[in-house]
Amino acid sequence: MTDKDFKPKKKKALVIATVEQLLEESRAVIEPLAKTWPDGAAALTTLLGSAGITIKYKQEILNQFTEYMMEHQEVFSRDIVQARDFQDGLVVFINSYFKLRSENKMELARKVFYDFGKSSEKPLYPLERYNDTVEKISESGLRFLGFIESVIPGIKEEYVDSMIRDNVAETDRENHERSFYFDMYTRGKPLSFFVQRYVDAKTRESVVVDDGESRAVAEQEKRQELNDEMSYGISELDQLGLIHSFTQGGIGWDSIPTGAYNLTHYGKMFISVIKP
Repeated sequence: MTDKDFKPKKKKALVIATVEQLLEESRAVIEPLAKTWPDGAAALTTLLGSAGITIKYKQEILNQFTEYMMEHQEVFSRDIVQARDFQDGLVVFINSYFKLRSENKMELARKVFYDFGKSSEKPLYPLERYNDTVEKISESGLRFLGFIESVIPGIKEEYVDSMIRDNVAETDRENHERSFYFDMYTRGKPLSFFVQRYVDAKTRESVVVDDGESRAVAEQEKRQELNDEMSYGISELDQLGLIHSFTQGGIGWDSIPTGAYNLTHYGKMFISVIKP
């Protein structure tokens, strides 16, 4: 055998020895965690088999995540974490979790995993899709989701109040519960309708010009500025499948303009899980 034949084998042996050393160091990460949390030992061992040497480089993140599960044993109980369907989901989740680069994203991911832990149908839980959305969504997209969750409900309430005030006689207002009127006046209205009401209200508040023509120009500029600020978030959420855009014509106070959009069913589910 020549030196030429021998060298590749020598290099291969070195690679194998290096991998084995890294795996051994990863086991050294898992073992104390398994001793601290015996109920989770099987799940942690499963992670070692899946993530392998990655665990060595993600020790701090794994420590924090294990601590998170231990702090929430109302969901991550012994029976849950020892179940095969949970461990299968854990493998899927942790490989995505290790890719995240900010604590904010990790917090969102933990909310997803918490919801997965509560699920009674874990094999059907859309964990992969949630993981993918958390990984891809930007801060702009998250801010827009937070706006939808925290601001839009108040805009809807204000709108319903104005419609009751303008369209329902005071003597007739006690004929129905408020929920009746809320449903009547918001049914069929897309998210974009209420976002535009917010934009219009902010425009009126911001523009202080009194002259009619100048005020109209200033309002148009301010309205465009606010819409431009939101446009990136809207476009991103559309690409991620969280909202869908459509066109619907019509006339009158309930007209829905071109470029309308609404939350998808997936978008509503995602918001309910991450609570931005």
